This record gives sequence, structure tokens and C-alpha cells, in this order.
Amino acid sequence: TPSSSSSSSPASSSRSSSPSSSRLFISVLPSLIWLIAGFYLGGLHSSLYGLQNRPTEDSAGEESKERRQRQQQLQKENDQLRDRVSSQRCHENEARSTSATAGINTNCGSSTTSSTASSTGTPGGPHRHHPPRHSVCRVLAESQSSSTIPTAMTVWTSNIKSIHAASQLLPNDRRYQFHDFTAQVLHLVSPKLPHSIQTLPTDWVKVRRIMDVAYRRYEYLKNGDGIGGTNDNGSNGNGNNGSPPPPPPVRMVVVGGSVLVGRNCRALTAELSIRDVRMPNRECNWAHRLQLFLDAMFGGHGRVIEIVKLALGGTNTGVGSMIWDYTLLPSEETRHADIILNAYSTNDMHVLTVLEAAFGNITIRDKVFEMTQGFVRTTMRRKPCDTEPPLVIHMDDYLGNEQRQIWSTTELMQGVNVLANYYGFASISYSNMMRQLVYADTREEWFSPKGWYPTEEGPMDREIHPGMGMHLTAAWTVAYNLLHGVTTYCSMEPWYEEHPRSDATTTTTNTGTSTNDITTVRNRMQDYGASFMSTEVPLTGYKSEIRGKPKVRPPGLPPILTKHLKLDDVSALWQSQSEAEDRELAAVDCATRDPNYTRCPFSWVGGLSLAQNNMTWIRQYFQPVVKLDRGWKLIDEGAKVGYIPDGAGRPMVLEFALLPQAITTIALFTMRSYGEKWADSQLKVDTEYRRGTSAGSGNGGWTRMTTSRFIGYHAKNTSEIYTETIQLPTRLETGDALRVTYSLERGSTFKVMGIAVCS
Repeated sequence: TPSSSSSSSPASSSRSSSPSSSRLFISVLPSLIWLIAGFYLGGLHSSLYGLQNRPTEDSAGEESKERRQRQQQLQKENDQLRDRVSSQRCHENEARSTSATAGINTNCGSSTTSSTASSTGTPGGPHRHHPPRHSVCRVLAESQSSSTIPTAMTVWTSNIKSIHAASQLLPNDRRYQFHDFTAQVLHLVSPKLPHSIQTLPTDWVKVRRIMDVAYRRYEYLKNGDGIGGTNDNGSNGNGNNGSPPPPPPVRMVVVGGSVLVGRNCRALTAELSIRDVRMPNRECNWAHRLQLFLDAMFGGHGRVIEIVKLALGGTNTGVGSMIWDYTLLPSEETRHADIILNAYSTNDMHVLTVLEAAFGNITIRDKVFEMTQGFVRTTMRRKPCDTEPPLVIHMDDYLGNEQRQIWSTTELMQGVNVLANYYGFASISYSNMMRQLVYADTREEWFSPKGWYPTEEGPMDREIHPGMGMHLTAAWTVAYNLLHGVTTYCSMEPWYEEHPRSDATTTTTNTGTSTNDITTVRNRMQDYGASFMSTEVPLTGYKSEIRGKPKVRPPGLPPILTKHLKLDDVSALWQSQSEAEDRELAAVDCATRDPNYTRCPFSWVGGLSLAQNNMTWIRQYFQPVVKLDRGWKLIDEGAKVGYIPDGAGRPMVLEFALLPQAITTIALFTMRSYGEKWADSQLKVDTEYRRGTSAGSGNGGWTRMTTSRFIGYHAKNTSEIYTETIQLPTRLETGDALRVTYSLERGSTFKVMGIAVCS
């Protein structure tokens, strides 16, 4: 409103009317702000939207009427396109929905043509919600009474009572005497769980496939088809009487050393004077706890995820690579695992590996990098007549104290992070999650080894095996990271689903997910028109073909990462190596290949599983092939089962007649130790062969191939397992015969802990 008084003098006006002027300024200030914001946002909207047929020449920033009309028309067309696609997808979801979608509002009738909706971000606008399609994603959303995907921490926090209950170690701790300890550890750990996430996989199709397997298994068990417990292979029922076989569980193989064995885990039982809880290492360790935890969290219906623990003390990732490379896994199911988790990190930083690196004149950092890369390439590479490689996860559980310098304790994880981003595997870290708690008080005993300080006031001592608190936490850490992987995929689901277009040739499973292979999905994700993005921001066609767009990456693994690999060469190397691998895989006739084919038709590694550690089982397994035994004994000493000779010059002869497949390699697992007993220890191994027609009869016709010698002594005060390979100079064919003779050549003892005859 105008001022009631005026003056010809500016100064006088300023003084006399200042209250009225202030009121005037305050009253128009909001309008001025909205006016300025409107001009700014209008110009910004025009600049960002950029939907015009040709460049325009603005004078003083004014838009022509023709341009505004064109922009409005395009906005209308975009909204109509969104409506059609959204409606089509929504009704597809309804058609595919199962009982898991009950209570979820899909809003199939919502309209997106309203300009108000577009500008405010209500359903149908730019921030329109995409209902989950995969059944697992819908179950997750329903668990929070929502149609949006919750975060992993939201699910974890809202189920904290169930998580605590599922952490009871049954049937060992029937009265839950570790109730309070478990609750206090869970209280400290839960807020830190997001810090355990290090890297995520780059091929999310593998995650989706695992979700498919898990959901089919869960539905089968929930509907009562699997009541009555699980068989040895983790499946319920057997498909007899003409019924289809039950859907298998997700198979997760965990490999590691003595920490995974569970050494020191049960010490708290004695400390708390809990005498009525029997808790052997094999049931106290975190892998066993994780199995029970997942079983309980899936409602106790049965085993949705089956965990196979392969733990062998004194071994590292190098041994794990050979076990996987030669398919020495103890069962057919584990050889076709969906997930493989490397838990060797503590042993990889163990003094054994440190000394091994020193003998090889390389640093421990380079040694663990080399071993980890070998493991990754072995487990992630494509195989003939095989399904996609498993999802690989690396777990870091090493806090020390083989190295006392904190920087040195992190060298393994530094290398793992480089490799994880290069190869695209997942990695998680118990140590990074708990580091601050432990460093704030290195005398604590919940998460680090009690043996760090054997006396109250004494100095730190060497110990790498933590107690029960770590094993509880490690089980939760892996479970949380699996959950995080699922919620992340569900949040990204629109990017991996098929866009309904006329040239799409895809199929879907009953879970509403694509069955396309990884290469097909990669191609589709590179194609803008086949992505959900094309319905959100349709291209106008004006200058949309821009040179230099990245190509789809080759299906094979990238070249080995070395200090000499150059940017100039990596693309060509990756492409050429992948094409060579394609040709090699295509050359295998999968139609005539034995479906039960394994690379090593005869294999045994002591301690790799309960069966392979059973003395009776081992003797029965060897009985058909032992042709001569002059004093070799099977013993279990120091939790390391193996064959030892009764003296020098006493041979043991293994004969493999009528080989079921071509053989080129023999792998040996031997122990090296120290002290007078092992001084100068040396084993001699001879190999011979006999061709087809005479392979199954008589003793003549043998031809010598190789003579190898392996030492059993080293200058370390440790006993550890070494892997040795003998490459046969002559390829043995199906129906040929192989003879392996080993004898103690020097010293007083030697231990053979495993042997495999392999293609």
C-alpha cells in the first residue's frame, strides 16, 4: 500500500517513511523471490530439457511461441508414452504375481498426463515408482508393508529380535546360555555392518539367477513339499514316483584355513564355566553358525541356502586355487556351486605365506596379490559344457597380528580392492568393520584373539585365532552382505529388465525375471532403446548418434593384471584372448560328453571334508588302486591325515587301469615340517603308462614317463601343506593304464596328504 505521507526530499522520505517502506518490502519479498525463482527455474528447465529440432538463436533469452508449443507437445507425448509403457508393465506384473504380492498396490490405473503430477513428483511424474517384478523383491517390499524396496539396514533393524533368536546355536545351546553375550555383540556390531561392504559384483545377472534358485526352493519348502528334513545334498525328496525332482538349494562353498575350522572359538565356554554346552570347533565356527542362522531366518521350513565348508589348517589361497582348478571338491553339488567365498585372508597373511614369499624373493604384498588373482581367474573363468561361473566373494577377516605394523596388516585388502574392481567380484571385510573398536582397545577379547595378551600386563604375543565373538560377527557380516546384494539388485531391477519393444526376443521365468545369458543382458544394457531409460527420457533423434560410444565388453576375463600391462594393449588383449577362449569352448562336444565328467576321476585331499578325513573311508577309497604297499601307514597326527612310510626304500604303488578319460596331470599334496625327524626328507615319485589293449591285463608293457623328487623339510618352525604337480609328457587316452610309485628316498619320514589324477 502507498505511504500516507510524502516528501520532496529523498533523505527526508527515507527517514520519515522507513516503517512503511519496510512493511512494503516485506510484503512483496515472497512475490519477488517466487518471480526470480520462476525466471531461473523456467530458464533452467528449458536449458536442461533441450528438446528442439534445431538450434535456436536467443536474443535476450526470450523463447518464441513456436518453441514453447513444441516443448509442450513433446512433454505431452513423453507423458503419454510413459503411461502406455507403465500400464503395460503394471499389468504384466499383475499377471505374473503370486501370493507374495498380496497387499501391494500396483496403481495400474494411475494417470501420468497431469502436468501437476509431472512437476510435483507424485506417482506418474518424473519420480514415478517402479513396482518390483522379481518375486524376492516383492517379498522384501511386502515385509515392510510397502511397494518400495527397503535398504538392507532397514530389513536388519526391523527384524533385530528375530536375528537374535536365529543366532542361538542349536541344538548345542538349548537354554540359550549365550543369550546376553550374543545380544551385546549384536548391539555393537549392527550399526557397523554397512562398513563391511567393500565392493559389489558387476554381473548382477548372477545375483538374479541365485535369487531365482532361492525363491523356487523357498516356495517348494514353504508349500510343505519338503517337510521331513533335508538329504545329504541339501534337497528334500528325491523325485521318485514320477514326480519332478525338488528344486535344489542355493549352494555356497566356503573355503579357508584354521580360522574357518573354528580354532579358539569355543574358549568362551570354559571361561564362563558353561559345562553343559558341547561345542566342537566344527559347530562353533562362523560358517556353521551362518547355516543355522539362514535356516532360521527362512522360517525353519528347510534349507534354502546350503553352505559347504571346506576348511584345512595350514593352507592358503594358493591351495584353494588348486582344489578348485582340479575340481577336488568332495561332491558333485559343490563342483557346481552358485557362490564361492574365499575366507583364506588370515592364512594368506600368515607367517607361512610370509616365509614362502621370502623364499621366492618377493614381498608378501606381491605374493598375496598373485595368489588372489590366481584364485579369481580359476573360479571365474568359463568352462566347457558348464553353467555360468559362480558368484565369487572375498572375505577379509584379518586384523593381525602376524604383522605388527598396522599398514602392513592392510596390504592384502589393498590388493583385493584393486582386483575386485578389475575383475568385478564382491568383497567384504570383517576387519574394516571392526578396526576402530579393536584399535581403541587392543586388549579387548570379543573381536580379536585373546592370545594377543596372554598375561595381564605382559607384551603382545603372536596369535591369529579369534574367539566366539568374531565367529558370531562373521556369520552376521556374510548374511548382511548377501541381503545387501539382494536389496541392491531389487533397487536396480528396472535397469536389468526387458523393455517391451517390437524387436525384443526374450523369455521370462515364473519369477518374472529374464532367462537371457550375461552376454545378452550386457548387449541390451548398452542399447538405449532396449532399456527402461528410453521410456523415461525418450530420444528425439536429433544428433543422438555420437561416435566413440564404448563397446560391449568381451565375455571372457580381462588379461592378467601385472605391473607391465599397459593401457595401449589391454583392449586388444582382452578381445583376442576372449575370442580364443570362445573357440576353445566351442570345440568341446557337450552332447557326447559324460554329464558326470570331472577333471580328476581319482582325488583325495586329507581334511578337505569329514569323509576325506575319515580313516575307514580313505582306506576303502584307495583299496581298488593300491597294488603294492611295503609299509605305508595312514595316520592322523596333528589334525593332518596322511600316508607316511615305515622307512626308506619302501614303495607304495597305485595302479589305475582302464582310465575313464584322458589324463595329463598328477597333483600331490605333501607336508613339509621341521626338526630332526624331518631333516633331509625326500620323496621319489615315478610314473609309468601302458596303452589301451594291454592296459587291463598282466604286468608287462609298462613305459616309464617321469621321475620327480619332493622335499619334506623346510627351515620354518611350522608344518604346512604344499601342492606339487607332475605334468605327464605323454597324454594318456581313455582305456590306457597309469602307474604311480612313491617311496622315501632320503630321511626318516614323509607325509603324503593328497593325490589327484587329472585331465
